[in-house]
Amino acid sequence: MEDSSALAGISSASIQGRIALGPRAGSRVWRVGADSLRALIVAAFVVAGCTSGAPGPNAWQPSCPPGSYADVSVDGWFHVSWNIVQGRTGPALEGHVNNRWKMEADKMQLAVERLDGAGQVVGCSELWISSVPPYSRAYFAASVPDSSARYQVRVLSFDWAVRGAN
Repeated sequence: MEDSSALAGISSASIQGRIALGPRAGSRVWRVGADSLRALIVAAFVVAGCTSGAPGPNAWQPSCPPGSYADVSVDGWFHVSWNIVQGRTGPALEGHVNNRWKMEADKMQLAVERLDGAGQVVGCSELWISSVPPYSRAYFAASVPDSSARYQVRVLSFDWAVRGAN
């Protein structure tokens, strides 16, 4: 039996030769080889990577929602800087969000907006930063469709982290 088809038959047991319990009760359990386990782990990381920040090639939409805070407030708390670079898989936008405030910002959502010649938004992709420490910065990166286009990055939303409150 091949490893790939065998993975589908294993539900909740992991010791070779034992009798499975649960939905596979009465079935003999066989050991998954190291190559199958490695492939499963790699697949899990690929899936996790697809949801953790950098937008994929189909993540662009015509526009992004408005931000949750007034631009004046966001500009006082954060400074966003970025550059277009040539990444391993094509053009990318890399940058930092600098937190100028004394509180940590959690679950920050950014909009990467592609602009036309007149400065109008013609495409948008959203990405997330888990946290930006107080008086510090957090890195972000996003694939972009065209390195010669103009882009802007803005903060859409975030939560102030309350740590150690009694």
